[in-house]
Amino acid sequence: MTKKYESEPKRPDRRNEKTRRAIRQAFREIFAKKKDISKVSVKEVVEKADISKSTFYAHYRDIYAIIEDLENEMLDIINQTIDEYLINRDKQNKTDVYLNSLLASVDKNRSLFVLVFASNSQDHFISRLRRYLSKKINDNPNILIHWAEPRQKDAAISFLVNGMVYLIADFYRGTIKLDVQELGSFMNEIISRLE
Repeated sequence: MTKKYESEPKRPDRRNEKTRRAIRQAFREIFAKKKDISKVSVKEVVEKADISKSTFYAHYRDIYAIIEDLENEMLDIINQTIDEYLINRDKQNKTDVYLNSLLASVDKNRSLFVLVFASNSQDHFISRLRRYLSKKINDNPNILIHWAEPRQKDAAISFLVNGMVYLIADFYRGTIKLDVQELGSFMNEIISRLE
């Protein structure tokens, strides 16, 4: 019996990544003006990115796939920040440091977050973000350790995650009139009461 070897993963093609960036940037600029994903056409994106339709479809199946790509980028930013916190938590053990770091990472990418939270597909992203954060918190035994009884811990996670996600969404929609530091302080105050 011969062994089957998987081929080595392909290195990302810089040209492909450059084209994908151009498509995402064109989409972001058009969407920022129209504020409704259903009003953004492939034709407009193709013209703005200065590519052909076939090139667009070689990278994305439709306009909604661009939003999904942007959502994945946002989740990567959040995941990286959370992982850094979990690695350093034992050294610092300060939720406020972590939360301020998370909010700073998110705010550094403000235009991306504003775009997704303002889109009419935001419910899909919010649902993905809630599931992701709930799992991340639930899988880490050092978070919310005071809630040993599983049903109470589940309730605390749900309360914490839903509150954080919707508060951040409202912040980027412009309905919360705090700056990032004030938002971080407010959220830290609430979280400190749960931990």
